[in-house]
Amino acid sequence: MTTRMRASTGAEDEMAAELVAVRDAAEVVLAAHAAGELDAEARARATEAAKLALDAGHALAAVAAAEQAGQQAACDRARPQLLRDVERTAKRVREATRDHEAAIVRAAQAGPPDRQVAERARIAHATVRSIVRRHDGVSPDTSADGDAGNGEDESPTSLNASTGMA
Repeated sequence: MTTRMRASTGAEDEMAAELVAVRDAAEVVLAAHAAGELDAEARARATEAAKLALDAGHALAAVAAAEQAGQQAACDRARPQLLRDVERTAKRVREATRDHEAAIVRAAQAGPPDRQVAERARIAHATVRSIVRRHDGVSPDTSADGDAGNGEDESPTSLNASTGMA
């Protein structure tokens, strides 16, 4: 992992070297975490920097503020990429859900009982019926003859929860 050097600012000139070290170490730790890395060495450096700052007589509040400033800087820098990652994975979840539901509809329409389809999909058999109705253009809360459904929440969110796709 590379450490980014900062240009000195007036505020930094006023900040003690120990607190700057705390801030920078916290920034590196959070940047590694945001990148999906476990950097034990960076964590150890951050802990050591905090200990040195406390040993130098800095107040715990000042050390915490320096750590928070470093974390905020890393968060500000990582935010755009993290949000792009969330957007990309959300798209994959939608595509996988669409493919999963299409497979359930094909299986249910081909003949196996809904309970067998549900068992293989690891969802409730009522969810299979709901998916099939939704793909047929019928509301999931109303059966083909107009009777009210069983009241189960069969929204895509509950489908995701029941299939482990959050």
